[in-house]
Amino acid sequence: MTQLRLRWLALLAFGGLVSAQTLAERAARKMRITDSLNQLAQMGLLPGPSSGVPIPLTLSESDCPNAIPVCQQTYTYTSSPPNYGAVQELGNNTCLLMKEQKTAWFIFTVQNSGTFGFLINTTYDYDFALFDYGAIGGCGGTATATPIRCNYSADYGTTGLDANNPQPGSLQWNASQPPIMPGL
Repeated sequence: MTQLRLRWLALLAFGGLVSAQTLAERAARKMRITDSLNQLAQMGLLPGPSSGVPIPLTLSESDCPNAIPVCQQTYTYTSSPPNYGAVQELGNNTCLLMKEQKTAWFIFTVQNSGTFGFLINTTYDYDFALFDYGAIGGCGGTATATPIRCNYSADYGTTGLDANNPQPGSLQWNASQPPIMPGL
């Protein structure tokens, strides 16, 4: 059995943004969204310490050693991680240009051979990296390992891997590519 770790990031999307067409425009859009969130929090328009509503510093699943085990076909995650956790675990070897942001880690064990895919159903912009946990030596390997799949698509909505279109090898997609990429 091969163990895989799935990491995904959530960036809150605002309505009315013009869809960017180039990689540079899409990456800049993601940075503007993050800057906008920070500005809104500083102005007291988002809950935060200044508004009297405490925001947790981190969620345990925002760090790899505390990954949430997924043991069923469908899993619903309802938390909203405030940051990347206590440790910035990714190096510069992924498609995720801004490394970890608002991170939740998940782990699952592949039970059978065959093709693999998954979908993250959302109306927001989610990015993900998928690591072969056993091959990289556990959580400590994420800083130097290349994910077997990584998607930094700037599209809003469903993202993931298409099990009906598997491709071998490591794939990393940037902001100009579609949100659904070939499965394993």
